[in-house]
Amino acid sequence: MKSALIDYLSPKGHVPIINFYIKNLENYFDTIHLNLKIEKDIINKKKVNFINFEKNFILRVWRLIKLFLFLKKNKINKVVMLSYEPIDLFFL
Repeated sequence: MKSALIDYLSPKGHVPIINFYIKNLENYFDTIHLNLKIEKDIINKKKVNFINFEKNFILRVWRLIKLFLFLKKNKINKVVMLSYEPIDLFFL
């Protein structure tokens, strides 16, 4: 089963948690998608895809739609989301 780690809001407080997941559990995730604003704080960037999620609601939902279509195309079955906005997921 393929899995993905997503933290598209990526608040600064999540950086230690994200680094822990990348350091210890990177081999269990096929893809890791994070917000571009924390790129300089991440320790290992081999499997990490950085996406610029806008503050604009419509553009953010559009990027999420494209991300979930990418995950569906690559047959990712499990998704671990570290942070999300409930209204965004409602529209997805």
